[in-house]
Amino acid sequence: MHYPYISVIVCTLNRKSSLKKCLTELLNVDYPKSRYEIIVVDGGSVDGTVDMLKKEFPQVRCIIEERIGVSYARNRGIENANGNIIAFTDDDCIVTRNWLHELASSFSSADIGAVGGPVRFLHHIPPKILVKAALGGYDLGEKKEFVKFLITSNMAIKSEIARKIRFDTKLGRRGNMLFDNEDIDFCEKISRMGYRLLYNPKAVVYHDINLKRVNTRYILLRAIYSGISLYLMKKKYVKSRIKLFRDTARSTFGMFLLFLCKRKMENFYFFVRNLTFYLALFTSPFIDRKIKIYR
Repeated sequence: MHYPYISVIVCTLNRKSSLKKCLTELLNVDYPKSRYEIIVVDGGSVDGTVDMLKKEFPQVRCIIEERIGVSYARNRGIENANGNIIAFTDDDCIVTRNWLHELASSFSSADIGAVGGPVRFLHHIPPKILVKAALGGYDLGEKKEFVKFLITSNMAIKSEIARKIRFDTKLGRRGNMLFDNEDIDFCEKISRMGYRLLYNPKAVVYHDINLKRVNTRYILLRAIYSGISLYLMKKKYVKSRIKLFRDTARSTFGMFLLFLCKRKMENFYFFVRNLTFYLALFTSPFIDRKIKIYR
């Protein structure tokens, strides 16, 4: 088999113990050691992360990104990557041994621009508060198929594509601000270049989520920030504000009815997200000004 050179990028901020577990598994994947590199982009940790990397993982490249935000960090990783393929995972994720092999072998045709797989929870989460979109889960089952989006805790992309499009720095988590959709936007750009995105169910990653944050308050905050993020992304691609108002009003009402019928946290999450998106359309000058300040 041909083994393309892969750059694995892990962004981190003050999660030393989680990062240690993540890197330990990355160094034990079933892929030739000479055919991949690991790049950790640190966003300004003050918990001893950098010292830990120097002492315990000297083979890992550590890059400091002073600008706050995971999108800045991922872009910095792309700039410094040497691989033909760039793979992303998160500092609180545990990859499986065949992860890189499955990602690399999935680039079977020239029109495949990115590949990803399931992100499953390492620990049990009570069904009543299980919201995959809010907690970083992604699982489309056991069938390999082309999809509209992948998530950055388990995604690989051809490096020549990644260097052309980059992550939108208005999107993605920034410190305590839980913005998201940077990966959805990234995948949209890949598709608009004419490439396809492939889901490979064998390329599995486990999310070692901190169970302390699995609560209603956190999910509500994620929904609000996600709604604002959705507004920031959608306004780039949908030029008609009338269409945005109409489509968002319809989907918000639909989610509200679904929540009333099923009373599930997942329906509540999407209702709040869509409602926030709808309100953001009315307050767009204020939202845009605030986002510009925090960039």
